[in-house]
Amino acid sequence: MLSYNINPEWNPYCIKFQRCIYQCKQLDELDASYHEMTKYGQNYCNNIIMNIQEKSKQFIQDMQKDVYMVENFFLTQLKKIQKERDEVIELAKRAINIKLPKSKCFAIKQKMQECMRKAVMLQNYTAYNHEQLTKIAKLHDSTSNYVLNATSWVEDMMLKTDFDDGTQYSEIFDSISSSYAELMNIGQKKAFQLLKNQETAKTDDKNRVANISSMLAVASAIFLANFINLIAYWFDYFPKAKLTKIQEMAVRVHFIIATIMVGFGYVMYFFNKFQLNYIFVLQIPGSVIQYGHRNVIKIGAIQMLVVTASSTLCLINQLNKTSKTGLPATIPIVFGQFALKVSQIMKPTYWMLFPTLTLPLFTIVNMVRFRGKRSVFTYAMITLFRMFTPWRQRVEFPHFYFCNLLNSAKDSFKEIIAIIGCNRVPDYILILFVNIFNLTRGVQSFLRWRDSKQFYNQGWNMIKYLISIVSSMLSLEKVKNSKKTDDPTLYWVFTGVKAVECVYKLYWDIFEDWGLLYGGSSGKKFRTDKSKWQYGWYVRRPCNMPLLAVVAAHLVDYTARVIWIVPYFEDVKKQTDSYWYKCLTTEIEIFRRLVWMLIRMDNQQSTNAEGYATVDKIPDTVQEYEREEAQKKVKSNEETNILNSMSELQSIFNDTHGKEKVDQLCNAYKKLQETLPSKITNFSEVMITARGLVKDRKQSVDFSVSTLNAVKELNFDDYTSKKTQNLLSQEKINKIAAFQKSAKMQFKDGKIQLKSINKEQKPQGNILLKSSNIPNLRLKTNSTKLQSNREERSSFDQLLNSDSQQFIQSYVLDDVEIGAALK
Repeated sequence: MLSYNINPEWNPYCIKFQRCIYQCKQLDELDASYHEMTKYGQNYCNNIIMNIQEKSKQFIQDMQKDVYMVENFFLTQLKKIQKERDEVIELAKRAINIKLPKSKCFAIKQKMQECMRKAVMLQNYTAYNHEQLTKIAKLHDSTSNYVLNATSWVEDMMLKTDFDDGTQYSEIFDSISSSYAELMNIGQKKAFQLLKNQETAKTDDKNRVANISSMLAVASAIFLANFINLIAYWFDYFPKAKLTKIQEMAVRVHFIIATIMVGFGYVMYFFNKFQLNYIFVLQIPGSVIQYGHRNVIKIGAIQMLVVTASSTLCLINQLNKTSKTGLPATIPIVFGQFALKVSQIMKPTYWMLFPTLTLPLFTIVNMVRFRGKRSVFTYAMITLFRMFTPWRQRVEFPHFYFCNLLNSAKDSFKEIIAIIGCNRVPDYILILFVNIFNLTRGVQSFLRWRDSKQFYNQGWNMIKYLISIVSSMLSLEKVKNSKKTDDPTLYWVFTGVKAVECVYKLYWDIFEDWGLLYGGSSGKKFRTDKSKWQYGWYVRRPCNMPLLAVVAAHLVDYTARVIWIVPYFEDVKKQTDSYWYKCLTTEIEIFRRLVWMLIRMDNQQSTNAEGYATVDKIPDTVQEYEREEAQKKVKSNEETNILNSMSELQSIFNDTHGKEKVDQLCNAYKKLQETLPSKITNFSEVMITARGLVKDRKQSVDFSVSTLNAVKELNFDDYTSKKTQNLLSQEKINKIAAFQKSAKMQFKDGKIQLKSINKEQKPQGNILLKSSNIPNLRLKTNSTKLQSNREERSSFDQLLNSDSQQFIQSYVLDDVEIGAALK
């Protein structure tokens, strides 16, 4: 469908291709049954033939409904485009009459380009549906000799309908291009090209970046092949020559970083190929995605080039230095003699400084180049900060997704610390850096479990990372050396934990993260709906990826997960102790993680696994020129949902009374919490956050005023007060009393102002604070500002009666306790 460049929002109005495929499959099965039953007599065959003809008739009837749906949608869109065309042509005529300068006709040109683009999209839509109809009809006719002739029916339908008529588009194109040619005083042919190829400049830039990235990727592959050839040459002729520990770790770390960069670029390529909306799922601002995977591959290829070149020169110099006879004048690699001479310029270790400086230098250049603008670097820094501080906001999909990627490279972080410490840092200190990401993922899973109040599946996910922390102790020298002692119990205990971790993670990858086989938590909604099973019992959910790719990823995951047991075989013990084997296993783990990221993104796209996204369905991937509009639409939908939830709360206050009102209030409040994009802890933050997000500021302010007035009028004597008093400790009651003395609330001209008596605490800007700091919060909006003002105060005690005070303040201070009371 992407080859036709169709608007994803039009997909529901296309021919139902999957349904037609399913019906053709049924006809094919019936035809196979017919051939099997021929040996039992004609009576059995007649029943099957009637069934085939009945299903074939139903197939054509369903197709007819689809054709009418496509035609109606086409006519509706065509009328809209023709209306826009007439308006923009009239606008161009006025500009021509008043002789408007060309420099001021940019807005008219944009409108014409937009109208032309919509016409092209509609043309692609009709062409796609026409092609699908023809393919499906031919497939239907090939299933059995007893089906109705769908191909001739489609040809007849095309003659009766208008949506495949190309003359309508020609008329639109000609009228717009002629008007634009007259406006800009150019030829009509040139005007048509300028309007239709509005993305030409961007496309040329993308092609240029793609060509550069391809050439760099090929060059880096050649350099990498040279490096591997040099390693083989080393083993054959200089087996006793070695790199120093610092050099070994530096080479391995830089190769891992370059592999991650190149690999993630190709993962992004497959995201686009399989129509996975990674921009929405990873919450990447559309403005920072200019060249997509092309630019990531280009940067990664440059880094790989620098790493392989530096590592080659370092290795040549070190071999020449440590071997007894020295290297020959010519080395059997490309530019071998030249590399030998260049490598003598500096000491071997110094060559590894070049890849170390490349990334910081590139980052600084881009920060200067894109200063004041959102960039990928800005997005990465924000995501990293939020990843390591999960308690400050709701744990989102990008936070755990990238944390898992870094967790696969945890040994590299240990080696970075070892290099900084000149290889003198004790292993019991290094193990702390190995487990940074395990600990971070454990905290993220705990917070998700605490927020959802359901142990499955985030609670089990947290246990998985705790087990990983224990199993990592197997890398300690004391544990490894215990195998050679008389009592190797310690070694085998941690080996057993490692085996449990391996099985646990294999299950989690396949079932929970990827939603394969039984499907885990992500496949619950599809377990009874077999029509959504993409590949039968194996993939029991919708899937955008081909079956071969899923099976290959499955095999890669199994292989990479169990490769750690290879050193336990004595036959290969010597080879597995080598430095290059450790490099290979680390690279395999990175490759496994990149494959995992691909299938995990597909599962997230199809099922919204673990409920990270706040929408019911993750939207389909969109074309690059539609990203900004799509993001605006998503934001608008979120704001609409927030306003609807606030209106529901307000209606509860107005229409219900007593205990029923309190129950409904809690349910509606929880629903409002779910619609907000950030982690909300109390009632005041809900209102403040909602006021900061919704478009209609006045409506949100009016809601807040009416809400607090309604709370003031509630009578909790019979229901809330006793339960709340029993739950609250004396310390809590004292805290409420202190809050009442320090907080002042005022209603004036439709605005809410929270006052603070304590001037020493300064307002902390437009952010959400903990409940104890809410009196000092300053909210910057168009119609509401929270600021300190000693002169204008009204008594909080006069505004609310004692029971209502206790209710609202306990909500402000800790809504968990009042929520328990109201249950």
